[in-house]
Amino acid sequence: MLALYRSGRQADALEVYRQTRDLWREELGLEPTPRLRELERSILNQDSAVEPPPRAPPAPPAARLPVPATAFVGRTRELAELAALLRGGGTRLLTLTGAGGSGKTRLALRLAETCAAGFRDGTWFVGFADIADPELIAPTICQTLELAEQAGVAPVRRLERWLEPRRVLLVALRPSCSVIACDPPSSRRPPPARQ
Repeated sequence: MLALYRSGRQADALEVYRQTRDLWREELGLEPTPRLRELERSILNQDSAVEPPPRAPPAPPAARLPVPATAFVGRTRELAELAALLRGGGTRLLTLTGAGGSGKTRLALRLAETCAAGFRDGTWFVGFADIADPELIAPTICQTLELAEQAGVAPVRRLERWLEPRRVLLVALRPSCSVIACDPPSSRRPPPARQ
């Protein structure tokens, strides 16, 4: 009864009560308990006591990052500097470059783990290791974000529409660099006027 009432089906909830009451009378010779009768009255009167409890705020989305194969060791100064850049709100794109094997990927992933809570709409990892054609970058990001294809809408446009109202952190990895991209609302500024 309560589930029906809370889902907006008051008449159905009351019908369940009537059917139950009649069945108990006919089959068992019993009357509904005082608690069940009180529930019926509360539903009839739309009493606030039978309203659903307030919903808890939604949990922040989980970070969608790969699990590193190794522990993060050292580089606390670099991590702190990079985290300050991301948390400051003025950085929309951060690129880590260096020689192969220098720890760019591990630093980027640790940075994303450290800063993930500040991006209410989530943190994602996008791998571009096998992507050679720049035209495949936007479709790859759309696929990672699980954005449905839309007829007549280019992947870049779908991505822009999806990102516009959100605060997200994207970690994009290529063999030569690690890119951390975020688009906090406070950093969205119109492009400079052309003179």
